[in-house]
Amino acid sequence: MYKQRILAVSLGIALIAPVTAFAGQPTVWGYGQVLAGQNTDMSAAKGMGFSLNRIRLGVKGNATSDISYLFQYSFDKGNEGLIRDAAVGLNMLPFAELEVGQFKTPVGQEFQVSGARLQFINRNMGTNLLPQRDIGLMVHNKNGSGYGLNYALGLFNNANNQDKNAGVLVGSAYQYAPVLPATNGNVPGKYLVAARVGYGMGKMMNFEVSGDEQAVNNVTTPGSPSDILTWDAGLAGNMAGAEYGLEYVRTIHPYLGGAFLSHSVNDWYVYAGYKLMRRIEPVVRFDRLNADGSIDNTTLGVNYDFTTRKALPTKLQVNYIIPSSNNTNSVTQALPGVYISHTLQVELQVGF
Repeated sequence: MYKQRILAVSLGIALIAPVTAFAGQPTVWGYGQVLAGQNTDMSAAKGMGFSLNRIRLGVKGNATSDISYLFQYSFDKGNEGLIRDAAVGLNMLPFAELEVGQFKTPVGQEFQVSGARLQFINRNMGTNLLPQRDIGLMVHNKNGSGYGLNYALGLFNNANNQDKNAGVLVGSAYQYAPVLPATNGNVPGKYLVAARVGYGMGKMMNFEVSGDEQAVNNVTTPGSPSDILTWDAGLAGNMAGAEYGLEYVRTIHPYLGGAFLSHSVNDWYVYAGYKLMRRIEPVVRFDRLNADGSIDNTTLGVNYDFTTRKALPTKLQVNYIIPSSNNTNSVTQALPGVYISHTLQVELQVGF
């Protein structure tokens, strides 16, 4: 009953509010990404594979000085579209905004970055351990306080709102295939509570610690845990054209491939990049996923930005992924963004 009420109220507000909100000046935005890839798996058929990585269209704005809205739709999930965000925000106090609807849970630092602004084509492997978008409500200070402090506290349905399909490398071609995300998206429970606290110094440094608990005690599988716990810590920034970031995430009782694991799984990564002539940026990332052995993905990349405006960029990204693994778990190897063969990727993004 609780989840039904949250769902009804959230969607009702999200659908009704934009009708009045367009009396203001809404911002329409969108971007599309075409991805080409080639791996070196000699057992697979040779050839270049293509896919639509992300195709998004959204609108955001303010209905009044105290009410904001956000709607985002995805066109890159085969023939079925997907509503990614449908949320309304109420500025209650200078340091507190109430957000209601469907949106990202506040766990994970890189996860909060738009797919249009990533330094690499793929998110880090630890994203599989995080709760994704969900329906619920959250109190947060969206823009941080004057002291650089920021926080978020949310209560969600835990109602299986993760992506059902993700672009994964199958053989030598990129295609959309069903894969099981690691945690809450496939373990519907009674609730999900998530929190984040952080401190920022503008673009120079942003530090965050976040975590969540998913109550899954309504799962009838014998031996299943009563909850799944995840915590994350991340640091990122930009100083004199040099970008950096590092993040660690750990999940206790993760859910992989239709079963709970009795041990914890963790992932950590570190990356760096440097902007040359405002348009060209070489980047490098080392990412290690520890689950029944380790999987390492080292990514060497170059980003070329065709625009220098603040809107969503039009850019070309080239990544070469060098894997190393002592992990033989086929379920772990099939997770989105996990590579076990040397892979070259080229992606063109057009944004507005």
